Amino acid sequence: MKNLESVCVKDCSILTRLSAPLSLDSDNKLKWMSLPELKEVILHRLPQLTHVVEGGSRSHRVLGFPSLTRVEVFRCERLMDMFPTATARTLSKLEEVSIEYCDSMREMIAKEESEGEGIDELTFPRLSSLKLYDLMNLICFSSASCSFDFPSLEGLSIRRCHKMEAFILPIAHPETAAFFNEKVELPKLVKLEIDRIGLKELLNTQIPPGSLRNLRQLVMFSCPKFQASTTNAAHRAKRAMKNQAGRMKTVSNIKFSHHYFGLRRFHSLAWRNWRFQALDKLKMICHGPVVPHAFSKLTEIKVEGCNKLEHVFKSDILQPFVNLEKLTISDCKSLSVIYDLQGLVVNPGMENAAITAQLEELNLSGLSGLKHIWNRDPTGIFSFQNLASVHVAGCESLTYLFPASLAESLLKLKNLTIQTSSQLEVVVAEDEVDKVSSKRILVFPQMTHLELVELWELKSFHSGRRISQFPMLRELTVDGAGHQVEVLASDFGSISAPPEKSSPVLQQPLFLVDKVSFPRLEELIISDMKNLVTIWCGQITGDCFRVLKEITVEGCDALVTCLFPPCMVRTLQKLEELEVNSCPSLEAIYDMRGLTQDSRDYSDHVVVGTQLRELRLSDLPKLEHIWNIADTGRIFISFHNLDSVYVEECASLKYIFPPSVAKALYNLDGLMIESCGVEEIVAAAAGQEGEIAAAAAGTAEFVFPRATYLMLSELPRLKSFCQRRHIFKWASLELLYIESCEGIQNLFCEIDLFQGPPGNGMGSPNSQQTALFLVDKAWARLIVINEGSAWVDKARQQIKLDSYRLEFARARLGSL
Repeated sequence: MKNLESVCVKDCSILTRLSAPLSLDSDNKLKWMSLPELKEVILHRLPQLTHVVEGGSRSHRVLGFPSLTRVEVFRCERLMDMFPTATARTLSKLEEVSIEYCDSMREMIAKEESEGEGIDELTFPRLSSLKLYDLMNLICFSSASCSFDFPSLEGLSIRRCHKMEAFILPIAHPETAAFFNEKVELPKLVKLEIDRIGLKELLNTQIPPGSLRNLRQLVMFSCPKFQASTTNAAHRAKRAMKNQAGRMKTVSNIKFSHHYFGLRRFHSLAWRNWRFQALDKLKMICHGPVVPHAFSKLTEIKVEGCNKLEHVFKSDILQPFVNLEKLTISDCKSLSVIYDLQGLVVNPGMENAAITAQLEELNLSGLSGLKHIWNRDPTGIFSFQNLASVHVAGCESLTYLFPASLAESLLKLKNLTIQTSSQLEVVVAEDEVDKVSSKRILVFPQMTHLELVELWELKSFHSGRRISQFPMLRELTVDGAGHQVEVLASDFGSISAPPEKSSPVLQQPLFLVDKVSFPRLEELIISDMKNLVTIWCGQITGDCFRVLKEITVEGCDALVTCLFPPCMVRTLQKLEELEVNSCPSLEAIYDMRGLTQDSRDYSDHVVVGTQLRELRLSDLPKLEHIWNIADTGRIFISFHNLDSVYVEECASLKYIFPPSVAKALYNLDGLMIESCGVEEIVAAAAGQEGEIAAAAAGTAEFVFPRATYLMLSELPRLKSFCQRRHIFKWASLELLYIESCEGIQNLFCEIDLFQGPPGNGMGSPNSQQTALFLVDKAWARLIVINEGSAWVDKARQQIKLDSYRLEFARARLGSL
């Protein structure tokens, strides 16, 4: 077997030994047996295996593996060790070891009954990765009396080895041993992971001078016996690590189980990253005072699941953390304040000498007891002018986010997200400075994203009466924010002026705005605001909301009259997408009545234009008008960019388009109407004398040159596309889907343009008035998809012109 290179044994339920014991020769001298080419050993699921190489007696020969590079052992429950010390001496090329779920293993390198004479040190010159997982009885890597050197080991990971207190067991006082001691040297170790093991102390003062000098990442998680916070242990660890930790870069996932971690004693270490996770007894992170530059290279702190933590930064330890760039705190139930500034005093004449914190990102979540991020105004003490991103979620006791004077300094804030904080009343709270200040404007010059979600007690963005300006804001989401909010945005003059006697008294709006408050806002989402009466109040002028491209409104029960008053119709010229859902009281989308001021006048007709491309309306049971127009004879409304219209579940809606809108739908691609009270698609008349007169005057023509599909479903009241004399031209129509429209008696009716108006005795007026479409030869190709409606056969007989190509097929709407 001298040429054997790989051994792989799996699922052998009765195998007890990998090799049989070999007796010595008659001269009773130690003999060597070798597998010189063996490079790999893989052992999986061997429940009876007890030894790989049996040692422990002078009566056996030694088995060596000089070429072995990889060992992988998995679920060998009775395996007691891997190699005796004599075999371990031959492992000069071993590079990778992984051992998992071997319940009986007590050590990897077994101490023999009479260890070979002259073994002072065991070296594993090429071992770079060692993983020991779920070895419930493992005590140590080895209890041999010699020292161990791992000159190439870069990654050491030990997880769920609950009885392991030391990596190499010392001879004297093993019960008080540090995990790393004088018997082990790890000069190239970069990453150390320790998870749920029995260590009491990480290292002592006798470790070799070069050991751990390259450590970059230290992960310690859930080690309940660890005593790093005790004074003696902290002093010992400080002395042990002071010389070799100068190149340490990252520390993360640290688990401590006492009241605090004595980091102030490690000011010589170049920490860059801390992570504290699942520390049930941790009350404070750092106990001051601390040397001012102790943690000058620390850039990130993450604290998670530390339920007894009361605060993060006390007033006497703030300065050492001034270079911190990212702070993440989550799921700490007892945490009441992040920055505890009580006791700090601003010296007279030093108001402008505040220390500038480098904090850029602040993430707070699941902090049910948090009452303050800053429990006093830090102005004059610390400046947080570098904050660029703030995310707050699940902070149920927080009533405000920023004091007003702090908010004024947030010149770099780009993203602000606040979610599920049920007691939050304002985002910016009025403070003493704010009360006496003459400033009426609060500006966030760099903010591009603002999200307010499930803030049920929210009353206003600012508790005072300041105008909020967001000159760079592009996305605004207000979802479930403020059961008391009745107005989303109001101009300052409207809220300041006393209301008329006949006008309802509205509370302070969520945003107090002026003409430049939202000059670049492109996307607005308003959702689940149950008491919102109106979105816009007052004459909002200037550039405010001028570039809005997308608006979504849903779940706003109190919206009653209209979504867009006349002043906003003119403002929202660049709106491209509009979606309105589940607003049970809404009566109109666009209120065009009285829309004559500041509009372009062409030949006595007021022209109102917009860039709207997509319109989606659903579950609006009281909606009566999409466009509510009074002076139809004088207003020409152009929605010429409208590409698609989807309307469903609008029971009170009797028609979709007024004639003035329908005449300009040059780019309409598709129209889908479902489950509505619609009687006609284009209104014959809206009750105005002008429309009635137009109806009597002659035949109206509606041209949809680009429309490719028309879907009408579950419209029991639908009788005709338009109940006045009309012609529709669909030059590109490819799909007509009609289902459950019982009110339609005839689908098509040919009209002679030279006959007189209906009722003059010419033609068949009854059929024309009850047909869905009045058509002429301009009608192009058409595919009719139906569900067996009775009038389909009639349609075949009604249309006999050679220019029509009618195809009848069956299909379902969901498959289109």
